[in-house]
Amino acid sequence: MAIKTFATGEVLTASDTNTYLANSGLVYVTGGTLSAGTLIGVNNCFTSTFRDYRIVFDSITNVNLGDILFQFAAGGSVNATANYYQQRLILSGGAITAANNDGATTFYTNYPAAGSTSYLIVDVMNPQIAENSQIFANGLYYNGNTQTRQTNGFFNTTTSFDGFRISSSGGGNVTARYTVYGYRNG
Repeated sequence: MAIKTFATGEVLTASDTNTYLANSGLVYVTGGTLSAGTLIGVNNCFTSTFRDYRIVFDSITNVNLGDILFQFAAGGSVNATANYYQQRLILSGGAITAANNDGATTFYTNYPAAGSTSYLIVDVMNPQIAENSQIFANGLYYNGNTQTRQTNGFFNTTTSFDGFRISSSGGGNVTARYTVYGYRNG
């Protein structure tokens, strides 16, 4: 819906308010807690209702040291093919390093130390559309030293996805609170 500009003296009606407020911002899709497991995720959260999504992990705990991995899923099955292409920036203790993973089987999004809590926001574009799906992930954790990571990547085929999984490269159990939002089409 287009943006409406009101002129001086024009009346803002309840209908206008409902229409324009309903066609803006993020819309809650689902949320909850992912139980401790080596591969945990959410099915059926990506639909044709929205083109793009934001996933907020406000608390991730990782039993073992290792990257928090993000993979797309369809029909309850993880897609672990070598089609994950990404670049990462890592800031830790004032030092910046870069990493590139082309043809990986997952996205590397964050690296919380064992026993620490991390936070992660993942923007997902085009998961349901016959185009390459992309992610922009920003992660943070603190365990005596603050570390931030930014991962930008795409899935190099036009597969349609309806969900995602997170896990730990260290093989340990991961627990996370999450909320999935859809970006309003407009």
